[in-house]
Amino acid sequence: MRFLTAPILALTVLALAQVAGAGWEDDLDSLIEAPEGAERDALLERVAAAAPDWRDVASRIDDLTFAAPPRKGVPILRSAVCTDTVERPWVLLLPPAYDPTEPAPLLVVLHGGVSAGEITDDPLGYAEENRLADLAAARGWITIFPFGQEGATWWDEVGMANIKKLVRTVKPEQNVDDDRVWMAGFSDGASAGFAHAMVAPDDYAAFVTLNGHIGVGSLDGDLPTYAPNLANTPIYATTTFDDGLYPSARMGATIGMARRAGADIFYREMAGEHDFDDVADELPGIGRFLDRHPRDPFPTRIVWESVGREFGRCRWFSIDEVTIEDPEPWHADWNAALVSDRLTVGFVPDYEVEEGGVLVSSVPDADTPAGLMGLGAGDTIVEADDMTIDTLDDFNKWKGTVARGDAFDLTIEREGRRVTLHGRFPEPENYFVFKREAPSGLARASYSANRVDVETSRVGAFSVFIHPDMFRLDENVVIAVNGEVMWGNEEGPVTCGPLLRVLFGSPTARRPSTPRGAAGEDREDRLGQILVLLDRVVDLRRDAEQARRSRRTLEHRHFDPVLVPQDLLDGIEREHRRRERVSAHPHRDARERPDHLVGAGRGHAEGITENGAGRKRQGAVPLHQRRPPTRQERPHEADRVRNAEVRARVVRSRPVELEAEA
Repeated sequence: MRFLTAPILALTVLALAQVAGAGWEDDLDSLIEAPEGAERDALLERVAAAAPDWRDVASRIDDLTFAAPPRKGVPILRSAVCTDTVERPWVLLLPPAYDPTEPAPLLVVLHGGVSAGEITDDPLGYAEENRLADLAAARGWITIFPFGQEGATWWDEVGMANIKKLVRTVKPEQNVDDDRVWMAGFSDGASAGFAHAMVAPDDYAAFVTLNGHIGVGSLDGDLPTYAPNLANTPIYATTTFDDGLYPSARMGATIGMARRAGADIFYREMAGEHDFDDVADELPGIGRFLDRHPRDPFPTRIVWESVGREFGRCRWFSIDEVTIEDPEPWHADWNAALVSDRLTVGFVPDYEVEEGGVLVSSVPDADTPAGLMGLGAGDTIVEADDMTIDTLDDFNKWKGTVARGDAFDLTIEREGRRVTLHGRFPEPENYFVFKREAPSGLARASYSANRVDVETSRVGAFSVFIHPDMFRLDENVVIAVNGEVMWGNEEGPVTCGPLLRVLFGSPTARRPSTPRGAAGEDREDRLGQILVLLDRVVDLRRDAEQARRSRRTLEHRHFDPVLVPQDLLDGIEREHRRRERVSAHPHRDARERPDHLVGAGRGHAEGITENGAGRKRQGAVPLHQRRPPTRQERPHEADRVRNAEVRARVVRSRPVELEAEA
């Protein structure tokens, strides 16, 4: 049982038994392929009971081979049962040059219009015609296409679980490079990229968000999204000036807000409407961007904000508990206030019917004008006010003649008779991009030379996940919270032996805390106890699937390899010595680089000249202290400079709209 008195530091150390075991090899092979359920759990218990040497487990996983694929260069239609028990299609596309002996990048492509009632009846056709799939095939990437709908959107529990499941389905079958898994999408698919980057980025090295809305995951999906979280994973974002849903004049302000909060966003504005063809010229640049952004499983600095354990983890750090104390001065609530002024009746048209009126496929929400006026599925709109409606273009032209707050009439054909319905558009409304319904905790965590420093605001408990590529595990690991050493000052080195006794024996161990308290306070009463999570928090399967770098995992996580081949372990000492040389700069981010250069879409940079320097970001490392770029990074250093401020402008925008709605 955990104590929850603040602050509590949960130190989770990943380890496996070094006791020789026998008869576990076949069970491990079966475990790799087993789906979730009782069979997999039983296999796990048998392998764990055998307690094999971790080096043998790592070697066996590292030696896994992949069978030749059935087809390359041709979309393969498959299906998966989602958590709501509904079977939905998905498409796998292997590039023509795919070689099962070499790890290949994986691109997850999310479609737009995800809140429509029905899934497209031609998933293969969608994949064949997708321009992002063409990009992936040309660059040798594997592509998967999930398909969502109302009740299984990209930002609800069912849809998010489906995406995660498909990534884990592909990895045991195809040789996926774990450090080159990317998510990309247009419109709703782009909005999903922003949302996943803020709540569940661990599977991904980067996101591509083409003409999306940064707030959809919060406004439509009730996800706890926070702009500072976008600092952990790079994003390539675009908007267009004449986009009827998410125009640059509106969305640019939200991107600017996120970048001021520390988001790593390369942003492009350009001419065009809400049409993928208008941003298709970006595809070569997107390809180069993704190739330059593999995942860093162990970044030296993490900034993460959450409301608790759900969506509380980012790579090696997790917020487990949030308090209701006043936030620290540096804990700002980054948000943007916009105005909803777009006209939406609130129905999904049947796009198969091209003339003779606009056929209503569904009315997703009862509180829209369509729902309030009684419009229903199966109705055909033939007149709007005094205008005859023969096509969807006619309907859109009529919408150009009315404004928010206006009353209107729709004449429909229903069951062989004409009916006139009366409605009114809502008045313009102010809204926030991110909803706020609960207090959040924010942490800034960094590590160097066997020491973790964590600054917290309203964080009552957190976990640090230790990995041998981060620390020397034969020496003491120190964790300091808000400047006070909370762990490691008298605990001695983190060694495998004592951990094994508690990982496979007693579920918990407790140690009293010894931080400096305020005068007159009982330190133990004030801080409770530091609970060291020596429970069996990581089982054999999870350790095993993290046992190698840049190869497939059983259940993808950011800590591959926890158990590493000896040649990788030998490199830890060299890394440790390098970090000791920079330990005098505890807040230095060794990977910090100048921000990206942003083209405003009209031949000029936004806020700075192309040859000028932007205002230095707060907390940035002086140039003379930064490490020189690596040989791989050097050719691209010039395009990593962007302005820290977006020009001020009056913004009028709208809440979430789905492009499938009319």
